Amino acid sequence: MIAPLCPAKPGLVSVLMPVRNAERYVREALSSVIAQTYADIEIIIVDDGSSDASAEIVRSFGDARIKLFCRSHQGITKSLNFGLSQCAGEFVCRMDADDICFPDRIARQIEVIRRRGADVVWCTADFIDENGDMICRRYQPSEHFTVRMLHHRNHIMHPGVLMCRDIVLKAGGYDESVVNGQDQALWLTLRARGAAFALLKEKLMLQRFHAGNITSLRFGMQGDAARRNTVLSLKSRDTERFFYYLRQVGDRGWQVRHLLRWFIGEDTIFWLRTMLRTLGIESLLRALRLVSPQVSYAPFRQKPDKKDWR
Repeated sequence: MIAPLCPAKPGLVSVLMPVRNAERYVREALSSVIAQTYADIEIIIVDDGSSDASAEIVRSFGDARIKLFCRSHQGITKSLNFGLSQCAGEFVCRMDADDICFPDRIARQIEVIRRRGADVVWCTADFIDENGDMICRRYQPSEHFTVRMLHHRNHIMHPGVLMCRDIVLKAGGYDESVVNGQDQALWLTLRARGAAFALLKEKLMLQRFHAGNITSLRFGMQGDAARRNTVLSLKSRDTERFFYYLRQVGDRGWQVRHLLRWFIGEDTIFWLRTMLRTLGIESLLRALRLVSPQVSYAPFRQKPDKKDWR
């Protein structure tokens, strides 16, 4: 069990943001947190041995709600656990240093966590690239399916989570023996202890894909690592051909897959895919686009308007 700094302050939300060499993005990420409509927040930033100007950018904000802790490089899991020990809020809101959250993100999650009496609530996001341009819309399974299948695949977006601090501390925080997928390990521990999960199926964030957060950060996105690599590799080959393919083929395939999910249920699709994988013929069906690929894409537009992202 992690020893808390002080008893939880009712209503206070501690935004926990680990940072490592994020000077290009941290200003925008932090600005989006400061702009939250929910005012009762503190921002815990743990700099995990950055060699760039990340810490100086954080200090330049001069906001009394920001608490910056600079440490030698120890890895994401230890940084998260240290940050948890410094959180004074009743709730902990996870945030990555390269993502962007919408102004009402925390307010909407607090509303849901109180109305439903949940311990963990997560939202959904759209994917953007290093320049802030939209890549695709994120597919989010149902709440029941996501929680039930946590042992198989993690569909809970880590930087989109808001959770009760004391529940996480009593569970021991993040397992430091887990190299990849620390968030999934925590969700499994919380589920085993009877924690209540809730999905807020609203786009309240922009989640960024770039080379740096694949190879060096390892910040709570391990369940999406294959998806991230696939998106970037496809996009880097031929952008025009990539978008053309998605518009011509992806639209119809996307609609068919979602009709199947709606008609026969996500659980049935999961067991069908397990059976096909066992028989060794899933790759053939995927080639024929009869089974959804690892990366799910929504219909694209060449130049989407930011006002439409939500």
